[in-house]
Amino acid sequence: MKFLKGWIFALILTASIVSGFYLGVFAGDKIVNKKPQEKVDEPQDISMEEQNNVEIAREEEKIRPNTDIEYIIYYTQCDHTIRESKKPDENMINMSEKDLDEYILSRELDWKVVYFNNNKVIIKVNKEQICPNHYVLKEKDGRIAVYKINEQGEMDLKEIISHPVSLLREVDQEKLRKGIIVDSQEELINTLENFIS
Repeated sequence: MKFLKGWIFALILTASIVSGFYLGVFAGDKIVNKKPQEKVDEPQDISMEEQNNVEIAREEEKIRPNTDIEYIIYYTQCDHTIRESKKPDENMINMSEKDLDEYILSRELDWKVVYFNNNKVIIKVNKEQICPNHYVLKEKDGRIAVYKINEQGEMDLKEIISHPVSLLREVDQEKLRKGIIVDSQEELINTLENFIS
């Protein structure tokens, strides 16, 4: 008898759980979905003209007084690249990328804008000359002359060494007539020491 009561109790408990599960999943879903649906407004028709007149509100990228302008200058005759960072010139302030491109074209500059935003602008420049890091040794009035290359690629006389060129080997004299390009002040000193010693 006790055994039979246990089975009946277990059967009733199982039936209650299954019924509760069924009501919760299937009947409850129907009750939840019976909520009244909110009315969604239909989009109004917008004419093409009105669509064309809509402006997207965003700030245009422009050069500001604190924008960094980086120039990447490539010197074709010595294959060197020099990077210079500067603040914008007064006439560049408030220029958009398009304005800057027009400015470059109007002045026939050999510049190319490779990056542009409010904080930084990168301009690449190619120059068909030797970079200003070079010195040139040449003969001048029978002496060894030292020239420094300036920003325009021209030679500025820096000094004349009192050592006569005529005391040098014929090969070195010929090199000085053509001009010897050295890459740095250290190389300049070494070359001069070789000639004078």
